Amino acid sequence: VMLGLAVLFVIQLIGRTTAAIQIQESAIARERLLTRTGGALVVAQSWDGVYSAAIDGARGLAGDPWARAFVALGGSDELAIVAVDGADAVPLANQKLPLSRLSEQDRQSLHQHGAFAVGSEPQARWGFDRYARAGEQFWVTPLKLRGQLKGALVVGARALPEGCLEALTVVASQVSMAMEAA
Repeated sequence: VMLGLAVLFVIQLIGRTTAAIQIQESAIARERLLTRTGGALVVAQSWDGVYSAAIDGARGLAGDPWARAFVALGGSDELAIVAVDGADAVPLANQKLPLSRLSEQDRQSLHQHGAFAVGSEPQARWGFDRYARAGEQFWVTPLKLRGQLKGALVVGARALPEGCLEALTVVASQVSMAMEAA
C-alpha cells in the first residue's frame, strides 16, 4: 500500500512539473515573439511595414495557422480595414466597420484602451457574420495615438492561448507608438 502511494505521488509530481514546464515554455515563446514584433516595428520604415509587423505578431500570438489578423484605421465613427493576412482574409480587405454597430460595452472598451472579444451576436452587428468561419471569434485591441482612438488590431481564431489577450494589448501599444513615429 505504501509503495502504491509513493508511486502515485511520484506520478502526480511528474505531471505537475510537466504542466509547469509547458506554461513556462509558452510564456518564453510569447516573450520572444513580443520582442521580435517590437524589433520589427522599430525598423519599419513605412505604414505597410508597421501593418505587416503588427499582423505577423498578432497571428503569431494566436498560435493558430488558420488565424486571421487585420489592422483597421479610422476615427470615432467608423474603422476601415487597411491590411489583412491569414487564411481566407482577403474578403475582409477594405471593409468598413461602423462603431455604432458594436454594443455600448464594446464601444467603451475600444475607447478606453481595453481589449475585448466580439462574440457571435455582435459579429452580425459589426459585419463579421459574412466572413466568420465556424467556431471563429474575433478579438479587438484598440490602437490609440495621444489618447485618441485611431484604429484596432483584430485577430480572428477559434481560441487564443492563455495570456494571449494581454500580449495582444502589448503589441497594440507597440503598434501605436510605431504609427506615431512613422
